[in-house]
Amino acid sequence: MKKNNNWLIAGGVLTLAVGLVGTVFVATSDFGKTPIVTKEKPAVVQKQKTEVKPTKNTEEVKAVMTPYTSLITPVGTGGKEFPEEQSNTFKEKLMAYAEAGEIDSIIDEVEKRLGTYRFSSESNLEIAGIYGDASFMKGLVGKKESEMRKAVPGAFKTPEMMAIMTLYLPETARRDVIRDDLSLTPLADGPWKVLDHRYIKNAKEADEDESYDDNGVATSMFNILDGLHQIHVVELNRELDPDVHVRAYIGELANGKLVLYGYYIPDGTVHYYQNIQFFEKIDEDYLKPNEEYQKERINEELKKGNLPKEAVDKFLNPNQ
Repeated sequence: MKKNNNWLIAGGVLTLAVGLVGTVFVATSDFGKTPIVTKEKPAVVQKQKTEVKPTKNTEEVKAVMTPYTSLITPVGTGGKEFPEEQSNTFKEKLMAYAEAGEIDSIIDEVEKRLGTYRFSSESNLEIAGIYGDASFMKGLVGKKESEMRKAVPGAFKTPEMMAIMTLYLPETARRDVIRDDLSLTPLADGPWKVLDHRYIKNAKEADEDESYDDNGVATSMFNILDGLHQIHVVELNRELDPDVHVRAYIGELANGKLVLYGYYIPDGTVHYYQNIQFFEKIDEDYLKPNEEYQKERINEELKKGNLPKEAVDKFLNPNQ
């Protein structure tokens, strides 16, 4: 795999020419105040109040949060840690390769340093995670999409790599990664560029976050995802569509695992991306019936004693 080889994108599956313009009108109204009427109270017998004292030695139960970096396996056999003052610069270099889909370059850059350094400190674990995610993606080369769908869920260790690398997967292979079937699933060649990486820390911040076509994504995540600790919002665009900002919403659970909830575009932005439900309907209405028809046709030919080319190809190339 070499530079400029955006190797897994399934852009050739469908050519989409449907423009979407999402416009949301939010209407708010004021509520009238109900007057408080003070009435004369009847005489009552004063009862003695029973005070309930807290039990001694009561301890406050605190949730244990495991950061996603704690699930990243350190790499390197060198006798010293990679200089932390160089970590950010090196990570930026690796991310530039990731944005272009050049995973071989990521692997080469890190492996040149593994014999000299370790990548195990807090800041260097990000680099180890990027290296691990790139190595995982390389392992998908040559696999069938059905095999990818089994391997990909839960595989990514870093939020930015999860946001970018999923866009280099075939469309069907993304479906087991993305949680929300209303999520967009852009079929477009890279390179992609990370514009921003922000955090939503709690449900209050989620309520204040932007909605997408009346869909409060962040609020839905706190309602649906068990043990959600915080949300990573990774914003990306392409050089060919600089005004189309795609935002990946990634949940970080209390156990450190990452969940890609979906991709969304701000309302009012003109784009041609469709959501997962759109492609699932195409599968149901067109691809599956055609596949069934082809199987029936091949079986009819075999019954007649003929050997269709498709049957020969399947026998000679069972993994395709």
